[in-house]
Amino acid sequence: MSAAEISIMVVPSEQRKGYALTLLRETMAMAREWLKVDTLVALVLRHNYPSRRLFRRAGFHYVGAEVRMDRVHARYEWSA
Repeated sequence: MSAAEISIMVVPSEQRKGYALTLLRETMAMAREWLKVDTLVALVLRHNYPSRRLFRRAGFHYVGAEVRMDRVHARYEWSA
């Protein structure tokens, strides 16, 4: 079993155009096929609801909270 952490950011002028979901889904496929990763982990700031919604739409599941750099993040995981 191999895992990797994923993060995504779209410049504000291009947000809300569907790019993030497309980029995320393509990256998930590449991680699975090319890198043989079977689990992806995303840490999203707790109050970043648009990003949390994005990862859920892509098939990630909320698994709990995690503190990094003194900030609370929602932890999402996806398994191939």
